[in-house]
Amino acid sequence: MNSFMRGRGGGGDKPSGRPLHGFTLVELLVVIAIIGILIALLLPAVQSAREAARRMACSNNLKQWGIALQNYHEAHGRFPSGADWGPGAMQIGWSFHTHLLPYLEQGAVLDQANLDDYATGFSNRKVGEKVAHVFLCPSDGQNPLDRIGLQDNLEWRNTNYVGSMGAGQNGKVSDPVNDTCGEYNLDGLFYPGSKTRIRDVTDGTSHTLAMGERIYGLRLWSKGAYGYGDAGDRPTQACVFASKNITHPINSDPELYCYENCPGPRTCVFNDLFFGSHHPGGAQFVFADGSVHFLPDDIEFLVYRNLGSINDGNTETQWEGG
Repeated sequence: MNSFMRGRGGGGDKPSGRPLHGFTLVELLVVIAIIGILIALLLPAVQSAREAARRMACSNNLKQWGIALQNYHEAHGRFPSGADWGPGAMQIGWSFHTHLLPYLEQGAVLDQANLDDYATGFSNRKVGEKVAHVFLCPSDGQNPLDRIGLQDNLEWRNTNYVGSMGAGQNGKVSDPVNDTCGEYNLDGLFYPGSKTRIRDVTDGTSHTLAMGERIYGLRLWSKGAYGYGDAGDRPTQACVFASKNITHPINSDPELYCYENCPGPRTCVFNDLFFGSHHPGGAQFVFADGSVHFLPDDIEFLVYRNLGSINDGNTETQWEGG
């Protein structure tokens, strides 16, 4: 019996002739190294795809702002004021963002605001905690809360999109006393108390900036401006939240033009906080005609300044679009 079984291969006394073994340590290390290289090659492509999606979402946000601006102009015969003055000294008025809420399908938020009070007044403290995705660029990622609100345990939401007050090539208001706020320009589409009409944009709506991205020194979306010192309907000293001057290049170094958390003395005033984004190579802007374009951060500064003015009459340096 035993001989028969051994003859039939049933006893298992002989090896099968096919040696079995696992991976050696060297082979495992090679496989792990190959996987690591593949991941390293794939990760930048994945990150690039994600940023492309975020940039597209940001562009769509700005497009909605552009459409809202056109619809507001059609309804009122002008664009909204770049920022409202508060009812008293150091009281902050409303931003143009607030007046555009009904044109962004955010009328319910406007219904909760007491426009007779100033933007950060007691009756509006909770309004600042409401914000829609259209106010924020997903590439920013952080969108920190307004630091002034945090002092009162309020979650005041910031916005990445503000108006352009121009480059001061055709008018500005000087602020010689307040070295924190600085001057504010009067040749952009949006400045405090502005009532700009399309026909005022003599440089052409397709060549004039309306709004752009910002990521440094952000503030509450509903804040307009506060002023003090009488110069008719234009205070001689003012801090403007909803709009900014075009004074520094796109994506400037926040240590070179520093307003807060500076390593040394402050080198940038509040009204000059620069435009910029986390998109590689530049930032997106909506123009007065409602179109959205990406401006590279190495754009010739003269061209950038000319784009900021509605009526500088400068045609010697043209922008070809992008």
